[in-house]
Amino acid sequence: MDKPYLTYVQQLEKLQNEYGLIISDFDFALKCIKSFSYYDLVNGYQDLYINNGKYINGTTFEQLVALHIFNKNIQGVLIKYSTYVENSFKNILSNVIAKNISEDEKVYLDITKYKKKKNPPQRQKFARLIEKLTQTSIKCTDTPTSHYINTKNHIPPWILFRNVSFSNATDFLTFINPNDKNDFIDQFNVFDDFDLCNDDKYKILLDSAHIVRKFRNIIAHNLNFLSYRGSDLSKNVNLLFEQTLSSSFDLKKTWRDTWGMVMAIVILLNNDFLAHNFLAELQSFMAIDDNIKPLYCKTTGIPLDYEQRIANYIDSLKFT
Repeated sequence: MDKPYLTYVQQLEKLQNEYGLIISDFDFALKCIKSFSYYDLVNGYQDLYINNGKYINGTTFEQLVALHIFNKNIQGVLIKYSTYVENSFKNILSNVIAKNISEDEKVYLDITKYKKKKNPPQRQKFARLIEKLTQTSIKCTDTPTSHYINTKNHIPPWILFRNVSFSNATDFLTFINPNDKNDFIDQFNVFDDFDLCNDDKYKILLDSAHIVRKFRNIIAHNLNFLSYRGSDLSKNVNLLFEQTLSSSFDLKKTWRDTWGMVMAIVILLNNDFLAHNFLAELQSFMAIDDNIKPLYCKTTGIPLDYEQRIANYIDSLKFT
């Protein structure tokens, strides 16, 4: 077998004997490999520490553990603020639906209230989505929707969408009528000082939602976060963040890495106070050994000058 079963002790011995990893405290290493797993500590960081099948000379087990905890702290900040993003996205979308269509689920989940797609696969996709949301409005057992099912005569969208996945909410946005879409776009103040058409703004918002959702799934399922690349983020984000989170050299760059997720979160938070807190927290966790910083930044896509970029953006908020 290519991957035979190895005990925890055998795994550590393999790291020492075959890969040249320094393990000075075997008991500590044994406890850690039980908690973090071989895959997390070895495969997750091989791009940073392994060269030609061997650990870089002098690499210790303790370094792997420290980097693992550091990386999880970064992921924790991203996950935390992605939940704010999801809540904000759903809140704005449900507000537009309630204002422009109805607060009653029997009306806003009526497929005839939306423009019919010419593309048959798209029509089928929307029909499946409407059916899924309808079933949620009938059979949901989680609060707050279940409470409204049992005690109220209708379920407002701002209630129903709390029990709808971020993916389904994002898909729903793509099917609403053009005027409602424009209303949704107008709620985002990040565009206030920029001369972009609504199609460009819509693409930025949709791209941002996709990249946040995909990165969050990678983090939540404990997959390889460092080298993951998600869907493309529109180049126009560089105009929004020029001389702050993006540099003048990035104007033609398409972001699909961790820094793309950072900018997408700032856009979708739609709140200067939350954006300030998010970037300040991220920077506080980004204190990293100068020996590993260049490689970590290169692997994740975080710019080496991230500290200056974050400082520039925070200064641009003129936040007291």
